[in-house]
Amino acid sequence: MINMKRTQKWLDEQELDATLLATREARQEYQSERLFAQLSKALRHARKASQLSQAEVATLAGIKPRAVDQIETTQGVRSVPMGAIVKVARALHLHIEVTISKEEG
Repeated sequence: MINMKRTQKWLDEQELDATLLATREARQEYQSERLFAQLSKALRHARKASQLSQAEVATLAGIKPRAVDQIETTQGVRSVPMGAIVKVARALHLHIEVTISKEEG
């Protein structure tokens, strides 16, 4: 059975998203936040899959444990130098790949 209340909420959220992302600036900010969230999540999941603590990753990467904690949060990752993020990725046997493409519209 379809839950109409849940469906209506989803539709309302979609409409809200469309309204909030109507401006170029809003879309750019959303894309930036999404990128940071994806980066944080990927590194956090890789660390956990490797069964390493934040302190262990910090030691392997040659950085402070606080930096690993910051990298694993969407807001914190913004304040960490890209070099430290790359060191964490390398410590987890990962590489970071960036794709730049022309903006639509």
